[in-house]
Amino acid sequence: MSGRDAMGRVLVTGGCGFIGTNLVERLLKDGHKVAVLDVAATEGLTDWRGVAFFRGDMGSADVLSSALEGVEVVFHLAWSTLPKTSNEDPMFDVGSNVGGTIKLLQACVARGVRKVVFISSGGTVYGIPATVPIGEGSAIEPVNSYGITKYAVEKYLGLFRHLYGLDYLVVRPSNPYGPHQNPLGQVGTVAVFMYRTLAGIPISIWGDGKVVRDYLFIDDLVDAMVRAAHKSDAGYRVFNVGSGEGMAIMGLLDMVKSVAGREPVVVFEPARALDVPVNVLDNTRARTELLWSPSTGLREGLEMTCEWMKGWLASKQGG
Repeated sequence: MSGRDAMGRVLVTGGCGFIGTNLVERLLKDGHKVAVLDVAATEGLTDWRGVAFFRGDMGSADVLSSALEGVEVVFHLAWSTLPKTSNEDPMFDVGSNVGGTIKLLQACVARGVRKVVFISSGGTVYGIPATVPIGEGSAIEPVNSYGITKYAVEKYLGLFRHLYGLDYLVVRPSNPYGPHQNPLGQVGTVAVFMYRTLAGIPISIWGDGKVVRDYLFIDDLVDAMVRAAHKSDAGYRVFNVGSGEGMAIMGLLDMVKSVAGREPVVVFEPARALDVPVNVLDNTRARTELLWSPSTGLREGLEMTCEWMKGWLASKQGG
């Protein structure tokens, strides 16, 4: 993208997470002034020189006000639940994420923020699709609280634009993977598969392994997010960002095996109700409107992920 200073100062909520870390590195590379708001934010976690860190969540008015000082664009990634855990306490999901985002948007209006780029969820807002690939106009029928609250925030963004003129774009990503994704967490199939294959730890497959997902390399997602921030006079507000191609879980595992050069240990578990059978996103709108397209094939992305994972494992083993 051109126009290195077109966004002015940028705030990334959830900037210490997987997507946030890769986004901050891209923004710094592009020459932007960056601030990070995260419950885990501390300068000791990274070597990001010049980044302003604000530790806290969206419930703190003072922290929000300080973090938004001089900010023109906000990338909103912070989220306190996961698809598999959100149904356990929907009230917490709504309060922390929808309520917290409303506080963020109110603070954005008060501070004169120009634009919000919200990272929604292409994997959960649609639920069980009637047709594949899934377009932005498809029915919204999420089967977990995570997808419901993501979609609720999309609608509140529309409300704040209507009431206060706060510009926004929504990015609905598929299943991102790549460097900096925590292999010990509860999300991130690629990271978990790669780590457990390299470490010789059993891998759990829920169901028969025929569930199909759309895997997108993190650099491609970040590029779409940056393009969304630079997009002006948008005719559309919502963009699917995915590879546009599906891969079954067992097919992914075979490719991880090939790239890692090791035989994974697989344990089959009962299927889960939260897993929709197929989720592949139609990325035509992003290609046309954002002039974006994914540039990293799945095998190439897995190879780069494998190299990063080997370094991560070595650091954990002290070598």
